[in-house]
Amino acid sequence: MKRIIISLIFLIGLLPFIQSQTVDSIKVEKAGDFIKIRYKIINSTPDQIFRVKVLCSLNGGMNTEIRSITGDVGEMVAGGKPEYWVVWDVLKDVDEIKSAEFIVRAELVKDNSLSGKVGPGTLSKRRLHIYFIGSGPGPNFGIKVGYMGSWGGSAMFTKGAGSNPIIGSFDLTKRIVNTINFQLHLFVGIGLGIKSDPFATQKISNSPEFGLSVSIYRFAFSFSYCSFQSIGHEFIGLGYRF
Repeated sequence: MKRIIISLIFLIGLLPFIQSQTVDSIKVEKAGDFIKIRYKIINSTPDQIFRVKVLCSLNGGMNTEIRSITGDVGEMVAGGKPEYWVVWDVLKDVDEIKSAEFIVRAELVKDNSLSGKVGPGTLSKRRLHIYFIGSGPGPNFGIKVGYMGSWGGSAMFTKGAGSNPIIGSFDLTKRIVNTINFQLHLFVGIGLGIKSDPFATQKISNSPEFGLSVSIYRFAFSFSYCSFQSIGHEFIGLGYRF
């Protein structure tokens, strides 16, 4: 019959044999027919990706990689977590254990922080958006600034020549898509139009504004629309993310 012969002394005795250049604070415990190993990857960040292997020397034999194991192990283990764990379903691999020595290895395979890319643990960190805005009819030109996380906000100011109205807006933004190199934000708010024509019967008017912003790597593009006194205004922006 399959069985696991493990004592508390055995578990404590494992700790000196578990070693890695980047792994620390190892804890091993028995849970029924399973062995749980907890560990830390020291000085790691969410922008780093590790290949983690757990090897075991059974009864004084050679080190072999454990097969029936789940948890934080394999090719795509992200750094930056306070603690990692793996669980070994022992009886799927061996009938009996009398002694064992474990080795946990964490090999750095990718470091996005060095390339300026954003790793899977954090996705997009660049939330400050600054756009150069052009609009028509007019034309009007100006600037738009936004801070766009999961939720955010933006403000715009544009001015044209002559009697073209000064147009500004304040918007609430919501992020819909967020991947490493692509983000999509929708926004809605209120636009304000101020006519500089001294003979205008209505100096100030307001209108709902809606639009979207698309970010690809560090570049951002925006489009929005609002209407003042039955005249539609389209705003196109080219920007950069910080």
